[in-house]
Amino acid sequence: MTDDSRAAEVASHAAGRYLFLAEAVLPHLDEADVRRVVDLLADRFPGSLLALDTAGPGLSGTQ
Repeated sequence: MTDDSRAAEVASHAAGRYLFLAEAVLPHLDEADVRRVVDLLADRFPGSLLALDTAGPGLSGTQ
């Protein structure tokens, strides 16, 4: 998810808006990686949507 080359590959195959879904993924990344993912999507896919679930900081430790 944090690899810019994958985003570049997706962006090269189609134009337009995208819907990205991040279910049960972002809570398991550290804050810096979450920010990187969101920034990457915003930069590479302007006007697209991101749907995600949220969890508190204790979720990963109890899974």
